[in-house]
Amino acid sequence: MIRYHFVHIEKANHRVVDLCRVIKVSKSGYYDWRRRGQSKRDLENDKLDYHILKAYEKSKGRYGYRRIYYALKAADLQTSIHRVQRRMEALGLKAKRRKAYKQTTKSEKGNVVPGNELARAFSPSRKNRSWVTDVTYIGTREGWLFLSLIIDLWSRKIIGWSMSKRNDTELIIASLKMALWIRNPEEGWIHHSDQGSPYMSENDVKMLDHSKAKRSVSYRGDCYDNAVAESVFGSLKQEMVYLENVFETREKGRIKILKYINWYNSERLHSTIGYVSPNDFEKGNVTKVVA
Repeated sequence: MIRYHFVHIEKANHRVVDLCRVIKVSKSGYYDWRRRGQSKRDLENDKLDYHILKAYEKSKGRYGYRRIYYALKAADLQTSIHRVQRRMEALGLKAKRRKAYKQTTKSEKGNVVPGNELARAFSPSRKNRSWVTDVTYIGTREGWLFLSLIIDLWSRKIIGWSMSKRNDTELIIASLKMALWIRNPEEGWIHHSDQGSPYMSENDVKMLDHSKAKRSVSYRGDCYDNAVAESVFGSLKQEMVYLENVFETREKGRIKILKYINWYNSERLHSTIGYVSPNDFEKGNVTKVVA
């Protein structure tokens, strides 16, 4: 019935015969459906299904029922989260997920490292107080493409990134330079990473000292100390990388990743910040401060 309802809604914009052909239903079946009529509940379900499908398609299949519910709520559509869950089950829709994320960065023995200043305080009260960073790798037919990200814990926004065929100090410094240039944090902000050797390098330490940062490092072997950064990488891989075929080139991988970062910051709904995007969260808080 949802396909007939789709035809019914879209017939103002397209010919019925064309719509029926595209979604693979018969024209006569559509008109029979129109003549038979539906119960009020069926009509309500069809309308809700239509909006669920539109939200699901807009997210490219990345959203489960919770984020679909909040997307509908943001569009002023009144329903309940449990009803959205039931309708998505009836439609056979679920978030596209594949493969669990695996930690890849290893610390090197012998490095003198700072303490864990962050101490898993993942919800700072304001912007630019606590940033987390990490590196992951993306497979391409040309070899690995390494990705460094920096996230502001306040809004969960990705504020710095860089990509390279090498996992080295230059990679992580490039993402740090971007974040510092965009955000210009006040003295005493926290920069948290794992114990990977690039984060212990002389150049990285100098840049952090110059920006008046407090260096913070995860305890060795404890993935929970940098859980937010790992979660962002997990989302990126589950919601984009693993749904693609292997990238033919590093450049193609780079383009897809940049598009994902833009979508992540501007549209993806985050449960931690009340099911809004990082950009909308920051705009909302700026408005509250000004008011």
